[in-house]
Amino acid sequence: MATEVEQHVDLRTHGGIAVIRFNRPEKMNAIGAVTRTQLADAIKQAERDDAVRVVVLTGSGRAFCSGADVTEMAPGAGMRTPDPSSRR
Repeated sequence: MATEVEQHVDLRTHGGIAVIRFNRPEKMNAIGAVTRTQLADAIKQAERDDAVRVVVLTGSGRAFCSGADVTEMAPGAGMRTPDPSSRR
């Protein structure tokens, strides 16, 4: 059975305007790996549409975007923060 991927980004076009909306209001639209991939896909799709002249980036709910999804930075989650002691 295939698993459906949650839509973190919504793209709608109205005439020459493309509206890309972050759609994770329960996480204040935090950006994680899935969101980054879907955002890149939405931008590419808008870019390929010759009718689109402007792109509006917005968020669902009470926040535009809270930043990175820190839950994906947990140990073993695949994202790491740089170790300051490794800089020389």
